[in-house]
Amino acid sequence: MQNSFRKQTHEMTKAEFFKYPAIWRYVIAVALVILALFMSDALWDIVKDTPFPFFVAAVALSAWIGGLGPGLLATVLSIVLLDYFLLSPLQQIFTSPRDILQFVIFAAVAMLVSWLDMARRRAISAVNNARDELQALVDHIGEGITAQDASGKVIYANEAAAHLTGHASVADMLNMSVDGMQQRYQMFDEYGEPFTNANLPRQQVFSEGKRGEVRFRMRNTADDSERWIHLVTAPVFGPGKKPRLAVNIFRDITPTIYEQLRLQRILDNLPALVGVMTTDGILTESNKVALDIAGLKRADVIGKPFDQTYWWAYSAEVQAQLREAIAAAARGELVRYDVVVRTGDNQYATIDFMISPLRDKSGEIVALIPAAIDVTQRKKIERDREYLNRLLSQEQARLKILLGNLPSAVWESKPEGQGQFTPTFVSEYSEQLFGYSAQDWVNEPDLLLRILHPDDRERVTQEFSQPPEDSRIVQYRIITKGGDLKHVETRSKLIRDAASGQYTLVGTTSDISQQKRWEAELERLNDLLEIQRERLANILANVPGVVWESNITPDGEQHLLYISPYVETMLGYSVEEMMGNEEIWRNLVHPDDREATVAQITRLYENEATGTVQFRMVKKDGGFVPVEAYLTLPKAPARFGTIYAVMMDISERRQSEQRIANYVGRLRRSNQSLQQFAYVASHDLQEPLRMVSSYLQLLETRYRDQLDDDAKEFIDFAVDGAVRMKQLINDLLAYSRVETRKGDFTPVDLTEVFAQVQSNLSVRIAETNATVTSENLPTLNADKGQMLQLLQNLVGNALKFHGEAPPVVHVSAKPVTGAWQISVCDNGIGIDPKYGERIFEIFQRLHGRSKYPGTGIGLAICRRVVERHGGRIWFESEPGQGTTFHFTVANTLKQGQGAEDDE
Repeated sequence: MQNSFRKQTHEMTKAEFFKYPAIWRYVIAVALVILALFMSDALWDIVKDTPFPFFVAAVALSAWIGGLGPGLLATVLSIVLLDYFLLSPLQQIFTSPRDILQFVIFAAVAMLVSWLDMARRRAISAVNNARDELQALVDHIGEGITAQDASGKVIYANEAAAHLTGHASVADMLNMSVDGMQQRYQMFDEYGEPFTNANLPRQQVFSEGKRGEVRFRMRNTADDSERWIHLVTAPVFGPGKKPRLAVNIFRDITPTIYEQLRLQRILDNLPALVGVMTTDGILTESNKVALDIAGLKRADVIGKPFDQTYWWAYSAEVQAQLREAIAAAARGELVRYDVVVRTGDNQYATIDFMISPLRDKSGEIVALIPAAIDVTQRKKIERDREYLNRLLSQEQARLKILLGNLPSAVWESKPEGQGQFTPTFVSEYSEQLFGYSAQDWVNEPDLLLRILHPDDRERVTQEFSQPPEDSRIVQYRIITKGGDLKHVETRSKLIRDAASGQYTLVGTTSDISQQKRWEAELERLNDLLEIQRERLANILANVPGVVWESNITPDGEQHLLYISPYVETMLGYSVEEMMGNEEIWRNLVHPDDREATVAQITRLYENEATGTVQFRMVKKDGGFVPVEAYLTLPKAPARFGTIYAVMMDISERRQSEQRIANYVGRLRRSNQSLQQFAYVASHDLQEPLRMVSSYLQLLETRYRDQLDDDAKEFIDFAVDGAVRMKQLINDLLAYSRVETRKGDFTPVDLTEVFAQVQSNLSVRIAETNATVTSENLPTLNADKGQMLQLLQNLVGNALKFHGEAPPVVHVSAKPVTGAWQISVCDNGIGIDPKYGERIFEIFQRLHGRSKYPGTGIGLAICRRVVERHGGRIWFESEPGQGTTFHFTVANTLKQGQGAEDDE
């Protein structure tokens, strides 16, 4: 407010008197009169009856701009020019008494206007000077002064107010809105509770017209600075004695408050119960320790008789003793005694209590200082110390016995600087483990370095040179005093003593030589087991049919023990459905073939117990498929045992010559790997599979009670090998089915296919903690089963070949010319681009089976599926940077094309 007023007054004085030099003020006056002459002349027909308006304006402006002198000059010049150039007779002056009278009146009015303007300037200048003096006085006051209207808008502020509130200037403070002002500051009361604008006395000023004051802590959110403010607010009344403004005077009391808080913190941080009370026993102050010991607040005790407070009010005897002590202290005595005070419900503490008088400079007792130390724990410690010493002796004796019988060397070392530790204790077992006594280790700190195996010395020295952050396990080899080589394992941990702050390295060293031998043997057996598993997987993967194992019970029922996943491809039933339904076999055989099938199996059972049976099986969708099953049955006269069987779809054998002719053209385009597969799957692989199955059955049934552990182990190896052969047969069959088991091309929603892939791979996704997502997947004409197989293979590979981080797989699609391009991106181990063609060939692997199991057929299947759908497949990758597989599917394929291909 003061800024705007000062600006106006200065503009009306300094701007008018000092804007132009004196000569120019007179020149401007002459120019204004000449301008009035020209305007009057131009409009003479209009203004001739009242010829003075333009000249009056010229005189007024001259007086406004230049003051009294230029105003008088403009008056005289206006009279002369008006009479000489405009009033008849022209070019003569003062010829008519009437004109002279008009000129006199004009001159009087003009002079009056000039004099009034000068008086106005002088009055404004005087007011402005007085205001400047008052403003200078206010600006040098240390307290901040502001004025606010009823909305809270600041309309006046001095420099101290701007400084105390953290504004750059008074103008910055005046220009800030009410909302901005409220958002800029946070206020808190003496207890740290939020202090809102509604608590400010300004509300009281405008509502009741009364003065108010308050103190609070103000935090400036712009720079996080804080001040303690003492605020006094008074009303300024307007018409009707209603409050028009609220004048705020606030003072920075931060040093005073901080001094009070400092003294309070000193009291609160004393490890004793301290207070202040009057000589008649009224408690006026208490530190935090005294309040916290009983869970009290200041309001519970301050201003109350000390003997009536919670600590003492539980016992009349204790209160009477306290009153006597207060009276003695009021007489100038120092009183001290042990007493029990209440700290909670049925909870008490023993304190060393003292009351001392506080005197002023004249020696008068002005207050009493009660103080106490809680000695409950100290006395309890004194009582417990003797018991603990006895217990410690017992535990030391027990620990010595335990260490003597522990099959590990227990040791303790102290740090000597630069990562060096000196043994201070070694258990007696060290002599049995190393050949060196406990005293040898203490006397020779570098003994471990001397007995380390040379090949382990550098590694172990480096590991032991760095103190463990938590616990550490190190395995290494040592040469004992007797020259024996042993594998040992040291487990150590760095422990900090809470009292002294010093560190101690404690640990155990154990002989793990036998464990190392077991690990080596286990690794050898695992390698052998993996070879057998891969062999069985290769065989089973090349079997173009369902492999199963079942058990015949004494009552003639057949219980399925195993069935290969190919059953879902051939019959539509999942492995879970087959394994969970004991009656399903009876419904799978075509009703017209059941009698003949039973007869064939009976002949096999009665004769050789092995052979083939042909019949039709009913699929889940109601269709049927002709199959040939090779069975190995329990030999007669046994009535129960295990059945091993391979069941193959022989639909192709029964197709017409026309179907065979149609396939000839496609078979010519098949690559050499498919021809090899057809030969192996049809001829060579059946005999090894029968041989494995027969011998497993013979070993199981004929020599069950005669087998030793090695023989049983060999059988396990053979079983694992059979599993690997099954996997290889299944993968080869899947590779073959791309052409031989294809379906019709129908509209396929890849979003639904992707959801099925997620469901099929849900276990693997959960095991690897993977994230599998998709976007923009289209609907296109394709073989739905093969699209599922294609996406499942690519996503499954991404889950398999991942690095240390959890797999992240994303499937996306975009339209390209004449096709859709589908991309499967992962964050896995990556592929060297030089293997761009090799990975799509059958049986080609880039990694060992022990690290990444598989047969190397999955990507070959993917390429065949993509080629059947008129597209191509490729990848983009760098080792360690993840891989993105791309494939295209032609969008010009017509529905039903798959059916034509089957013809």
